[in-house]
Amino acid sequence: MRVLQVSAELFPLLKTGGLADVAGALPAALAAAGAEPRLLVPGFPAIREALSQECAVAPVALPWSEGRAALLRGRLPGFDVPVYVLDAPGLFDRPGNPYSDAAGVAYADNHRRRPLRLHHPQPRLPRPVPGR
Repeated sequence: MRVLQVSAELFPLLKTGGLADVAGALPAALAAAGAEPRLLVPGFPAIREALSQECAVAPVALPWSEGRAALLRGRLPGFDVPVYVLDAPGLFDRPGNPYSDAAGVAYADNHRRRPLRLHHPQPRLPRPVPGR
């Protein structure tokens, strides 16, 4: 089974709380259980600086004017799985943590900065086929 894990935080690279701990440990646990995990993380400075073997996968059109954006693929230290990074400097290249600036003030555009909300408010899952 292929699994796409999406998280705003990823220990040890970017941590504000317990989410990062779980997100950092989950890929290895999924792989040990036989899954093929992939990560999708926002291009915050700590993530971008650590990304190696980087290649562009596709440009990303943002539904608002925030400048350029692209989906990158690469590797992060400590993770033996492919990592996809949403590189959108207008949204993620900022001081502070994923949710607030260096003074602790929440970013006014946090609602735009969540990776899954860029194009689809909710992921679309296939519906069961009747009788199967």
